[in-house]
Amino acid sequence: MNKLKRILLIDDDFVTNFINENLIKEMGIAEEILCFKNGKEAIDFFKNRDSSQPPIDLVFLDLNMPVMDGFQFMEAYHKLEKKSTSEVIVAMLTSSSLEKEKEIADQLGVQEHLNKPLTKEKINQLFLKYYS
Repeated sequence: MNKLKRILLIDDDFVTNFINENLIKEMGIAEEILCFKNGKEAIDFFKNRDSSQPPIDLVFLDLNMPVMDGFQFMEAYHKLEKKSTSEVIVAMLTSSSLEKEKEIADQLGVQEHLNKPLTKEKINQLFLKYYS
């Protein structure tokens, strides 16, 4: 399995980020894992990155968060310069099963829809689809 440069976890639940970060570390699939507690923190990170930093390969995005939710994040994300967002896979990771939310996420460019909790099997499926 190829090792990714960077994975971002965007979720307002500290415990969820902690568990997901440890799962990803245990699998050894990323050189770096960054956690953000809302979409605004992640957008600010994208805006302030310079081209010498490692690329971001994968984003796990929660939908329901304070400050900036997953939908607002995707709207702001698409306004960023293309060089900072090209090749990034965005996977919605949520406990919501509302079909309407999935439709909106699709319209906003989310590539994958995963139900919480994140598991090794779900990560392996993403790798097979996008990184093999």
